[in-house]
Amino acid sequence: MDSLSFFLGVATLPSPSDYMKYLPVNFSKEVNLYRNLVREAVHHLRHVSLGDVKPKWRRTSLGMDKA
Repeated sequence: MDSLSFFLGVATLPSPSDYMKYLPVNFSKEVNLYRNLVREAVHHLRHVSLGDVKPKWRRTSLGMDKA
């Protein structure tokens, strides 16, 4: 496939709003949940990699949790 036909194929893809019609209603809520989980995992790994071993209590989306 040459680059021109690839570009034309990309240009004729449906817009993102067309995809949003087929997504479940709570899709953005689930995306936010996964984003928070990833952020907490990265935060935890950063503390572990820095050798920060003493537990600190902090508020999470699931209640109080040890860092």
